[in-house]
Amino acid sequence: MSFGVFSTRGTSRAVTLIGVLASAGLVTSCMADPGDAPVVEDPPQQVEQDGATEPETPTNEIVFGISNFVEGFNPHIVSDATMLTEIIADLTLPSAFVRSEDDPEELELNESLIDSATVLDADGVAMADQTAADPGVKTIRYRINSGAQWSDGTPISGSDFTYLRDGIVTTPGVKDSAAYEMISRINVSGGGRIVDVVVDGPLPQWRELFGNLLPSHLLRPSGDTFGEVLENSMVASGNRYQVQSIDMGRGEIRLVRNDRYWGAEPPVTETILLVPENGPVSGMERLRTGTLQGVHVRPQEATARAYSFVPGAVAVESTQPRVLSLQVNDASPVLSDVAVRHSVLGAVNVEEVAVIATGRSTDLSIPEPRPGTLGDSDAPVSEPLTVAVTGDGTARSAAQVIVTQLNDAGIDAEVVTGSAQDIAGSLLPYGEADLVVSWVDQPKTVLDMTDRFGCPTASRISTAPEDAAEVLEAPPARGSNLSGLCDARVEELLVQHQGELQIPQELDEAVGGAAVELPLMEDTYLTVVGPDISIGEFADVSQWPLSPESGVFFTAAHWDRIVREEEVNDGE
Repeated sequence: MSFGVFSTRGTSRAVTLIGVLASAGLVTSCMADPGDAPVVEDPPQQVEQDGATEPETPTNEIVFGISNFVEGFNPHIVSDATMLTEIIADLTLPSAFVRSEDDPEELELNESLIDSATVLDADGVAMADQTAADPGVKTIRYRINSGAQWSDGTPISGSDFTYLRDGIVTTPGVKDSAAYEMISRINVSGGGRIVDVVVDGPLPQWRELFGNLLPSHLLRPSGDTFGEVLENSMVASGNRYQVQSIDMGRGEIRLVRNDRYWGAEPPVTETILLVPENGPVSGMERLRTGTLQGVHVRPQEATARAYSFVPGAVAVESTQPRVLSLQVNDASPVLSDVAVRHSVLGAVNVEEVAVIATGRSTDLSIPEPRPGTLGDSDAPVSEPLTVAVTGDGTARSAAQVIVTQLNDAGIDAEVVTGSAQDIAGSLLPYGEADLVVSWVDQPKTVLDMTDRFGCPTASRISTAPEDAAEVLEAPPARGSNLSGLCDARVEELLVQHQGELQIPQELDEAVGGAAVELPLMEDTYLTVVGPDISIGEFADVSQWPLSPESGVFFTAAHWDRIVREEEVNDGE
């Protein structure tokens, strides 16, 4: 029996189980030019599977057990950006640049979708330095592959680029808004195949733009806002797989080979079925019998030990670049004083929150807060606090634990609920929630810090004043900066270092001194692959390339189902 647990990113530290708490239940339209006329032929049907008994797994199908089945499949919305959503987006949505299989930390041109992507100067001449770090106006020219199409036959075009950009800059609670707000305009020509993206200012991370394009020809006329689309479905694919069916009642998502995929290397396996992993005991047995080929779960205390009993299984533990975070709302009148923020954040026992919310006391990766976040203070909290929460069950459990801790410290607090759009668009901007618990991306660059802690812009509200100095009647909705921090020193440093990648220490300290975020835990997953899957030259599962977004599913198109000997004998 071969079984190993490999820590691939981040650090872990054991913590002591301090208590037991049952988790509590909680509960702008995008404007763009019309795109190319759709060419629709036989769209895929949404098929729901019936039957109470578990069928045998077909040999051309790989079944993976997944934890945390939640609705919401728009990878550009903060609250939707779960591991499940990232997996589906990685397999079904097209991106201008993709992770390199040689080094998944690096991005490379997606040659199946984009023939070329070139940075041009103001005169339209290709710049010798393609980093786009120059502070002036520049154009990024994309040439879309003539064969690129959505799974309904509609060409992938510049309309999809404009839909994504316009949606992100007009919607509360989105990711990567800082980068897209630097785009002054998008010009589309060549029958929709040439896309000129005009950028004003340095943008060294330009290759991260236009990842996970969405089918504008289906979503724009749907009547749903960008924040509402893909709430319970994925309507079309522009990648190797497409979603055939989503049955949230049973917790099943069926991905099938996209027959209209035009690129090289179509997927090896016909179907990938994602089903709930209902605990390591049943998961272990299903791996042993071959009705599951793998599991991808947030581990609890005994998860790794249980799966170690599966012959031939290999486990890989990975830490994703997401952090569950407690953020102070800068618009809260109760928490406007930094000394009061220190009192509130100091009352939170982070290790206790992490242990109870995850159900484990070991292998927890808890980031250190920024310098200055926690300070000695006994400043009184004058009024009851409300803690909003967006995200999955782990986030909701963490919010409930935090409220309990605050109450124990003599601070009245309660959890408030609402949709992610309401929280980011109304509750936080108007100071109707004092804190918020949410999964957020861990900043790795200055642009990431701008996205998380730069002043919210007026572009994410329905109307903006002509005079930028005019007081807004409606405060800007929140993008990734859920805290709403707008600090003069932080802004000065963001502008000063905007063409750089590495986050300077003084910027970290300035954000920490504002005391607006307390990291609770990194997002850790355990992937267990049974003996039924092989993948090309990667014989050892522990050496499979892992994407920061979708983990082991980064290589899913190369997976091959190994037929067990008993399956061959049964077929004779």
